[in-house]
Amino acid sequence: MTTPTTAGIVARDTPRLVESATGHLPKYPAHPLARWGLRLAIFAAFGGLALWYDAATGGDWSNTANAEIAQRVSLVNLSKADVNVVGALYPPVSGLAALVIPGGALGLALAGSAVAAYQLQTVAQALRRR
Repeated sequence: MTTPTTAGIVARDTPRLVESATGHLPKYPAHPLARWGLRLAIFAAFGGLALWYDAATGGDWSNTANAEIAQRVSLVNLSKADVNVVGALYPPVSGLAALVIPGGALGLALAGSAVAAYQLQTVAQALRRR
């Protein structure tokens, strides 16, 4: 009886991901100024879209999720610690973000643009490794 081996199962001709000999993953773009420039360009696109929407609607964000959460958080009475505060801040990440970010719905849209810029740059970095 022969003993099964995993040599044929796990052996690959080429690795799926490009790794570094030092163990540090390569950044994309490699230069920090280029990386921040890419993030700034993505932020400018999404932030410009948010500013355009604000100007086109005259600041009326009433039919958006950002306006709903900003309105709900503005009514929170933080001096009373009860279950109503937890309910008003639900979901917690976006509720707490709306609590600390100024500017209402537009401020939340710009903050979302900043987060999207960072995330899309890291997605591009991960795709570059493949």
